[in-house]
Amino acid sequence: MHRSGLERSPIPHVFEPSTQAIDGDRTPYLIVRTSGDSQTLPAELRTAVRALSSTTIISGVTTLEEELDEQMSPRRFRTLLLGIFSLTALGLAGMGILGLMHYSVSQRTKEIGLRTALGARPRDVLRLVLSEASRLALWGVGIGVCATILLTRFMASLLFGVRPIDPVKFVGAPLLLILVALAASFIPAHRATKVDPLVALRYE
Repeated sequence: MHRSGLERSPIPHVFEPSTQAIDGDRTPYLIVRTSGDSQTLPAELRTAVRALSSTTIISGVTTLEEELDEQMSPRRFRTLLLGIFSLTALGLAGMGILGLMHYSVSQRTKEIGLRTALGARPRDVLRLVLSEASRLALWGVGIGVCATILLTRFMASLLFGVRPIDPVKFVGAPLLLILVALAASFIPAHRATKVDPLVALRYE
């Protein structure tokens, strides 16, 4: 049984009839298997026990699902906080990429105008800016994945039912970050396609 937490290995237990237990070792817990409505179970259980022993009092009737939910609630709360912080970090990363690409485009206004004057089409300019954003995103994701692989051994003790290195998550998370980077770079890239060559050549 998982008596010391779900993240630890089960502990062997031996169950014996209550008639064979020592008086001081009798357990005060009663486990009932039922297929009926759990809402009416407490009243039905008290009625059945009172018919056998009028002096026995039953309190704290609950289901195993409720007990498990209560034990897991702190973990769910921490996971929720971690998810909120992760989404916040993802949003800040997207805003940072947006600002970085906007600055990069503004610094390359003259170059973009010159390319446009020499015959570069809007889609060529768009591809130029997005390729730069993709390169930065790939470098960042690569460094992040390497750091994550190194840190997984420290997180293994905090996980239950999940492998530290999950291929789906190790592929899905980088793809999500790359998509966010490209989405954040699209606005500066689209603005770059609207650069007037005459204005850009007089820039600075």
